[in-house]
Amino acid sequence: MLLVFALLLGLLSGSAAAEGVLFQHPLKALPHAVSRVFAQARSLRGFYSGPSGAPRLLVFFDPDCPFCAHFWQHFHRLHTPFRVFGVPVAYVRPSSLGRAAALLQATHPARALTFNESHFHFHQHLGGLMPAYTVPAALQAAIRRNTRFWHRELGFLPCFFYQGRQGAHLMLGTPNAFQWRQIATHAQTVWPTP
Repeated sequence: MLLVFALLLGLLSGSAAAEGVLFQHPLKALPHAVSRVFAQARSLRGFYSGPSGAPRLLVFFDPDCPFCAHFWQHFHRLHTPFRVFGVPVAYVRPSSLGRAAALLQATHPARALTFNESHFHFHQHLGGLMPAYTVPAALQAAIRRNTRFWHRELGFLPCFFYQGRQGAHLMLGTPNAFQWRQIATHAQTVWPTP
């Protein structure tokens, strides 16, 4: 039920991008498809933040996405800590690649993300973090791989996964306070090995 609600929330939220392959599966095949995408997404380039013993989330975001900035600003006001694996993509603006690289190269990526989102320019759809001036080829390839995977499989921003007792769950958009409490209750602190 939560998965169906997540899909409807994403379809109605006006999120950036187009629908991905995942949403073309028949409804009965969707749980298996979500688990497959979640397992593959854990091998992408990203960064961890938050306490190691907290419920875990895997979050796809673009540093120049206003919907993502809205998500992170609400997320940072939560009273429940989460362990986040952030996977940046470069889709929304030409500067997204440089900002994603700046996040991944930062000494403290979580602090860099907080700065980017707390200084977000909503009228211009630009993150507050200065984009990296040069992006090494290997890092550029990793960010492009993140982006291709996200666009092919999902196509909505922001979106995140968590592992519950019943398997992997996908949420699209920004949850409300009740949904966050439910996620905190059900999200596990460890992920199964792929």
